[in-house]
Amino acid sequence: MSEVQIEVGSHIALPGGRKIPINWDGSLTVNPNSSKLGRRFGLNELLLLAQQRQKESSLQSLHDDLILARTPSNVLAPADVFAATIATLQSNHFVRRVSVLFDCAAVLLIALLGSRAVRASRVDVVLGLIAFTAAYCLIAFTLIARYTIWVPGLVPLGTAWLLGLLAFGWPRPKHRAEATEIAASPPAP
Repeated sequence: MSEVQIEVGSHIALPGGRKIPINWDGSLTVNPNSSKLGRRFGLNELLLLAQQRQKESSLQSLHDDLILARTPSNVLAPADVFAATIATLQSNHFVRRVSVLFDCAAVLLIALLGSRAVRASRVDVVLGLIAFTAAYCLIAFTLIARYTIWVPGLVPLGTAWLLGLLAFGWPRPKHRAEATEIAASPPAP
């Protein structure tokens, strides 16, 4: 215990150079995909493998693998949050939050797009909001699935929809087709 150091809001330093990132309130962001890294055995399969003790048995390689043990009421049910937490801790696949500078850049980009939206038609504003939301969510899901980087959704999407609703209600400039006189050129001598 003397080798464990806790820095609230940063990490828990364990012996061997391992670090567990923690938030200011002491919570941990769990990677929901990390439970897929473990191998699943039923109790009967595990007991059978333990009795056989064969050299080619998959039990021989268990000391290097991640093992999740649980007894759900439904065997076909997906892994629960405890299995995902244990797998996150053992596999060292922690979810990291993108920098706060990303939030500032995203809100600035949304404000620039919002300033142009007041001149666009209302249909274009709604379609643009839907397209932006879909693209942002797809990018966020891809980043968390591939690189375990968490991208916030509430601030950028909330800002986009708020500015979109303001742009939707903003009065549009009236376009008037003004007639202009075109002078005929004098005849050539």
